[in-house]
Amino acid sequence: MAGSRTVLIRPTKDFKSFASVYRTAFGGSAICLRPRYFDAPLIAIVVDRDGTLMTAPTLYLAECALTGRSVTGDTVRSYAEALQTWLRFLEESQTGLTDVTEDDFAVFRNRIAHRATSRSSRPWSQSTANHRISVVCSFHLWGEKTSLLRTELGAFLAARAEQRKGFSRFLAPPARELGKSLAPTVLRRLPRLLSLEELKLIFQAARPPYQLIFKWALATGLRRFEICNLYKSQLPSPQQLALSRDGFVQINVLRKGSRDVTVYIPVRLVEDTHWYILAERKNLVHDDEARIFLNKNGTPVDRRSVSREFRRCANSIGVNATLHHLRH
Repeated sequence: MAGSRTVLIRPTKDFKSFASVYRTAFGGSAICLRPRYFDAPLIAIVVDRDGTLMTAPTLYLAECALTGRSVTGDTVRSYAEALQTWLRFLEESQTGLTDVTEDDFAVFRNRIAHRATSRSSRPWSQSTANHRISVVCSFHLWGEKTSLLRTELGAFLAARAEQRKGFSRFLAPPARELGKSLAPTVLRRLPRLLSLEELKLIFQAARPPYQLIFKWALATGLRRFEICNLYKSQLPSPQQLALSRDGFVQINVLRKGSRDVTVYIPVRLVEDTHWYILAERKNLVHDDEARIFLNKNGTPVDRRSVSREFRRCANSIGVNATLHHLRH
């Protein structure tokens, strides 16, 4: 387990076809498996220091990829990061994955909730700590139910889940009988809103096409990947815009959880986007011309570059904010 790491694979991008996936994994040319998993946006494989596959963590993440509805694979990535945090903790404490108990988990829970992260001097946020702990619980409960990873912690979690079965949160016995939640409480506060003056300064500092992307985030509440994945075919035509009576038009957007949702867009924003496509967008590269937002190289803008640009603009005016603040 020492020195374990996660290898992230995007099947459609890294292999192009299921046949190449099969040949890489098993060798030969005859395909004997149904390509059920090929539509998964991201697959995570956990290996130890020697590059040997760690079966239980990999199969757990594979099930997350198969049963999840994530469009971008962020769910699998975040679950893999949480498992790596747990595996690093076990490595530091010199505890085998099959030897963990509820006492080891209690120490891990306390460390995650109160200590600083390895990348910065700041402690984990409450939501991140909650997620890390919940994934560890889910992993060992899965291992116990599937008999692929039998541990004392898994048996403890399975017994606890059985005890809580059948109770709603309104009819559950007192906490002293069932025990408190294993994840720390998340404090929910109202989000910080950017002032009109701050928004104006951020938009003034933004470079094209990010200024238009920020407008989409502010006017529609769409997330980064939802805006980056917009296609020209989704935009209403000028004729459709002319028929609008209230200043809004509707488009269908693939949102978080693979939900196809109707979103109402200001006509002025669609007109600005049509102008950007006709007059400002860079030269196109191979099959990416269907995407609306392209970078200076003619390839689709990705989420990381959008976040970097917004952070640059916010820092330039002395505001501690991220693109997510525009959704508020």
